[in-house]
Amino acid sequence: MAEKQEPVKETESKPEETVIEIPVKPEDSEDIPVKEEELLKEDEIREQIGKRIKQFRRKGGKRVDNIDPIELRKSIEALLFASGRPMQASELAMLNRVKSEKAVVEQLILLKKDYEDRQSPIMVSEEPAGWKLTTHERYLPIVARINPNTELSKTLMETLAVVAWKQPILQSEVIRIRTNKAYEHISQLEEMGFLTREKHGRTQLLKLSQKFFEYFDLQGRRDLQQLFAEIKDDANKDEQTKLAVEPAKTISAEIVSEENPQRSH
Repeated sequence: MAEKQEPVKETESKPEETVIEIPVKPEDSEDIPVKEEELLKEDEIREQIGKRIKQFRRKGGKRVDNIDPIELRKSIEALLFASGRPMQASELAMLNRVKSEKAVVEQLILLKKDYEDRQSPIMVSEEPAGWKLTTHERYLPIVARINPNTELSKTLMETLAVVAWKQPILQSEVIRIRTNKAYEHISQLEEMGFLTREKHGRTQLLKLSQKFFEYFDLQGRRDLQQLFAEIKDDANKDEQTKLAVEPAKTISAEIVSEENPQRSH
């Protein structure tokens, strides 16, 4: 008769502990050689850091409340100066890792007051597109003297002025006014970001871009219309002055002729 075998009890096997051996350099021995593949190369380190930064930016970073107000104001000023464009308080808060937009707005108001108290030629202005550093109106005539050195040539400015005057305007209409050379101007202005084009039948419909209004420090279409109204008034005044001066010159010439009849022959 076969003996009854007792079931074998399974013994729990403990996971083997991983032992990490740290090589120790004896004081009097030579450097222990390390395999090249075990080392992280400098470019790999940079790549890893770059990935971490991208992840941090993508998540918005960890925002704080207890930032020094003076440092926040300086940082805001630096961002406005470096960007050269209007920036919303929300964007400034994100870049400074600040939770409260209200704290950013408070520092913007104080920064604006700082410039005003110093009677600086630079001012902080609030526009629909955001806050920006810009030149004070009093100094605009002086700044205008550098226009010849700006990215816009005289011919480009003339074509852009036609678009601005009648926008939105058909490209065919601009060509009729400015001749065929305007094709190249429109392409350049589009590449530079001053206008946009969209399909409209057989031609294109041209509109001014946001960059146009920022570049010329205009807050919207109303400012643009006011600007052209002022230009038109100045032109009318010049024409009236010219019409008033011409008869005076004629009368003066006639008086001189009567006084010196020998010079008129």
